[in-house]
Amino acid sequence: VIDPPDARPQPPPVSQPVTTAPTTGYHASGISNADLQRLNKELLVVRGNDGVMNDILTDLQQNSQPKADELQLLRDLNSTCKEMHRRMMELLEQVEEEGLVCQLLDLIDKLNNTFIRYERYERNLTMSSPPDATGGPMPLNTREQQQLQQQQQPQQQQQQQ
Repeated sequence: VIDPPDARPQPPPVSQPVTTAPTTGYHASGISNADLQRLNKELLVVRGNDGVMNDILTDLQQNSQPKADELQLLRDLNSTCKEMHRRMMELLEQVEEEGLVCQLLDLIDKLNNTFIRYERYERNLTMSSPPDATGGPMPLNTREQQQLQQQQQPQQQQQQQ
C-alpha cells in the first residue's frame, strides 16, 4: 500500500543550514527527504565521473599512443559531465540551502577544472595527430623527441670516429 504524499511524515523545518558531507544527506526545509537522498546519490555519481575522467586524463597524458577506446570513453565522460554541469547550474538557481549551494559550487568548480584539463589534452592531441592533406610532418611529442635524440647520438658518435 502506497500512502499519498500528504500522509508521509514531513521533517520539521530547520532554522540553520546543515553543512554535512554529501554522503550524510541534508535535512533542509523545502526539500523532501526522498529528493535529498536522490540528489546526494546524483552528486556522488558526478564526483565519481569527475574522478574517473581525471584518472583517465592522467593515464593518457603519460602514454604517447592512446587507445581509441580510451579516447572514446574520455569523450563520452566529457559529454556526460557537461550535461551534469548544466543541470547543476540550473539547480543552483533554485536552491536556497547554504550547505547545498556550497556543495554544488564546489563540484561545479571541480568539473570546470576537469574540463580545462580535457580541452588542453584534446588540443595537444590534435596538434600531434597524423599529417593532414598537405602532407606536412607530424609534430613529435616530448617522449618521441627524446627517443629520436637517443637514437641519433650513437650514430653521430660513430660518424665522428
